[in-house]
Amino acid sequence: MNKIIKTATNFALIFVATLFLMRCASVNNVSVTSIPAKRDNSFKVSVSRVVFLWFNFDNDYIDDLYEKIKNACPGMKATGILTKDEVYAYLVVFKRVVTATGYCVPSDIK
Repeated sequence: MNKIIKTATNFALIFVATLFLMRCASVNNVSVTSIPAKRDNSFKVSVSRVVFLWFNFDNDYIDDLYEKIKNACPGMKATGILTKDEVYAYLVVFKRVVTATGYCVPSDIK
């Protein structure tokens, strides 16, 4: 009887550990702007947020992406921007990651 309880306990622990280690990844949205002919200076920035039990009260973390893009191209124009909205789902936790890659080109001063 004691051996059966020990085996059941080990199985339960392995099952629970497997649940916590499983994850699923998905891409919700991808968008791209016009890609420049001259692609010398590239950048890649991202922002992320962890959401517990599917309670997401705001999307303010996205606002930081604009500032990061601006800081990646000081005095230049960011173009050819590819954005990806990815979600990594664990048992009760979601991690949202928005990544932007693009190119810095000289600003046209007229």
